[in-house]
Amino acid sequence: MSGVRIAQITDTHITCDGERAGYLADVISYINALQPRPAAVVVSGDTVDDGQREQYAILRGLLARCDAPVYVVPGNHDRRGPLRDELPAVHFPGVRGEQLQYALPTRPVRLIGLDTSEPGRPGGSLDDASLAWLEECLDAEPAQPTLLFMHHPPFRTGVNAADLLGFKGLRRFRDIVTRHPAVRRIVAGHIHCERRADIGQALATTCLSSAPQRVPELFERHILGLRPEPPGFAIHAWHDDTFASQTFVNVGAGRFVERAR
Repeated sequence: MSGVRIAQITDTHITCDGERAGYLADVISYINALQPRPAAVVVSGDTVDDGQREQYAILRGLLARCDAPVYVVPGNHDRRGPLRDELPAVHFPGVRGEQLQYALPTRPVRLIGLDTSEPGRPGGSLDDASLAWLEECLDAEPAQPTLLFMHHPPFRTGVNAADLLGFKGLRRFRDIVTRHPAVRRIVAGHIHCERRADIGQALATTCLSSAPQRVPELFERHILGLRPEPPGFAIHAWHDDTFASQTFVNVGAGRFVERAR
């Protein structure tokens, strides 16, 4: 089976002041220069900071620079209406109804974007209709290797601020994934740092934000602390019936280096 590379960008949190837009521009320029070039770029939510149409207009211009197809799902900082109005439909193809989720018949790996956002709530949510839709998609091609991308990580991350918010529908989601071994990778964002867990035969991971941030985490004597985390993005490469992932960290002046594991 032929290989394919999929780039993941997350938590771009675009504002109108231009600073975070510069970091996203660096990521896109670097991805455009990669050889072989990724076949697709998935953006796993929190695309802008507070759902303003002006922020989405800036995001639209940046995503237009990407040479590969770009697919977007919303996060808790996004607003579906302005996101859908301001970005071209090509970024969420085939969407029906309110939620921005879709299945792409790409080969050799199928991409499924899940909308885990719920207006007014920072935690994750997958309602019965979304879960039934996901199961229908997976049942339609039960042997097709699949990468799911979403905003909220479908596992406890150890980042207290995120875990305490909960994830509605998580148990049924995990049951569906476990019953569908074609799901080989699940990628998410939300926590601005890297975590991983196994769900059925799939590895679920989170990715660095594309912009610098201070990341919440547990400390021995404190419920919540903050530490700096560099910006970056991830590449998920499918080859020889398996995924391998790389994290690239922005070291300044448009330069990225692979993070050692």
